[in-house]
Amino acid sequence: MTNTIITLTIVILALIYAIYRLLKTLKRQSITLSLKKETIVFLQERVDRLKQDQFFSKILQSNIDFLKSENAELKNKQSYLLIEIAELKKNSSFASIGAKVARKKRTTYPNKKLNESDVKYIKAWYKNGYTQQQLAETFGVSRQMISKIVNKK
Repeated sequence: MTNTIITLTIVILALIYAIYRLLKTLKRQSITLSLKKETIVFLQERVDRLKQDQFFSKILQSNIDFLKSENAELKNKQSYLLIEIAELKKNSSFASIGAKVARKKRTTYPNKKLNESDVKYIKAWYKNGYTQQQLAETFGVSRQMISKIVNKK
């Protein structure tokens, strides 16, 4: 009977050791699975961020394309306006009408301020051959003011 008890004790200890090794293996596999799950979650978040970046990249590209088309359209308008200015320059009565209007304004507004559109016109007309004196008379300001505008001072 003692032999049987010893044998049963050895078998129980062997089973306990086998269960211990099995639990240890399961714990390692559980840790590995946990790490794999964390990796999958991280990779999924990264994919989502990349999708968002692609989405915003597409939006930015469409905005860039829109601005390029707007820029081309503005260049076309600028070319058209310069052609119009050149045609008006050929018309000598335009300069005399402008001078008459300027003389009237000068007497009415001795300290006239020019707005941004006036400055743009002055620069464009100066590039197309108007003299500073003609521009000064047309806009009702001094020649020195025109000089400052065209020389960017």
